[in-house]
Amino acid sequence: TVPGRRYPDAAALAADVRRYLDGEPVGARRRGPFGRLVKRIRRAPAAFALAACGIVAAAAAVGLAIERDRRLQAVREQARVSLQAALELRRAGLNAQMRKFLAPLEAAHRDAPGTAETDYLLGRMHRALMDEGRALEYQERALAREPDYAPARYERAILLALGYGREEGEPRSRQAILEDCTRLGDGSPVIRGIRAYVGGRPAEAKVAFEEALQADPGLEEARELLTGVVRAELVAASEDEERASRLEEDLYTQGIARDQGYLPNYFERGHLRGDRGSRRRYRGVDPSADYRDAEADFEAALRID
Repeated sequence: TVPGRRYPDAAALAADVRRYLDGEPVGARRRGPFGRLVKRIRRAPAAFALAACGIVAAAAAVGLAIERDRRLQAVREQARVSLQAALELRRAGLNAQMRKFLAPLEAAHRDAPGTAETDYLLGRMHRALMDEGRALEYQERALAREPDYAPARYERAILLALGYGREEGEPRSRQAILEDCTRLGDGSPVIRGIRAYVGGRPAEAKVAFEEALQADPGLEEARELLTGVVRAELVAASEDEERASRLEEDLYTQGIARDQGYLPNYFERGHLRGDRGSRRRYRGVDPSADYRDAEADFEAALRID
């Protein structure tokens, strides 16, 4: 007992005992919470030290979790702002200004813990910037971290489907596309369309992509995938070549009207018009108007870029 808190002598202790037995207030005072804690520490210092270490470790873990969530939220917010700003600039044809929004997002991505979500967000930004190779790379990273992360599955399915039929690794990409579609289910008309497209059912794919565009006319991936279906039909059905060519051209034109900076629409429409001019020249028809329109498309794309 602390000397200042002891009874001065045995008589004082005996008097307090008598008061206690008679139900009267005693002179001694109970220890406060701090005093009781000190007493317990003195009785079992090792156990207290172990408990204290556990408390400190738990507090540190909570602090790390809070900091991790803060950094993830920073990436989400930076991605939201960057993507929205980049798309608005692209729609206005101001492509040169889009990339300034990439650096802050990359910095936030580097600062945040590596997760499927952060990789997906940066990949989505690269698709907006029309860098499909980098976009696919980040979605692959996201799925390597978390195979069931649905947003990355959706993005990868789109990116692979956009290149489907135009690359040497078509069987491998077809397998990956079908895997993505199976995991995602058929809730999205875009995914239903992609599944039908790579499954060799163009009429079904066309209906699905048209449904997606009806729900959201600004859904660029649905418009471009629909154009890919029409292009495949153009190759397969030469007897209806002119009608399919006009439909494909209309889709590119609609895309340009909604998104002036989406360069693939200009280049693809330019190639389409140039090919049509070549066919007309072969048949002895004046191709100059088609060549002139094709040249205008290429010049517009280069001017915007």
